[in-house]
Amino acid sequence: MTEMALVATVVAKAEHREIVYNALVSLVAPTRLEEGCLEYHLHRTVDDPDCFVFYERWQSEAHLQRHLESAHYLASQEKMAGCIAAKKLQKLSRLP
Repeated sequence: MTEMALVATVVAKAEHREIVYNALVSLVAPTRLEEGCLEYHLHRTVDDPDCFVFYERWQSEAHLQRHLESAHYLASQEKMAGCIAAKKLQKLSRLP
């Protein structure tokens, strides 16, 4: 299995910032307990209070996929429906 790292960026609509913040924070604890989760850290950018960034490391792409299908992930997506201005997922390849 090849380890998978990624950066997930979520930009909230300003009027829904708190809804997005609460939904994202609710993901952290259960995700860290998932099999295959090596790191799962939520950040907010310094210059934009609507922009949230996750840094994630998974044992494999299969573990990441199971996370994306988990009940808590799907529930968070439902809570944030209509509240997101932009979302981007960047998978990372480690260099020597």
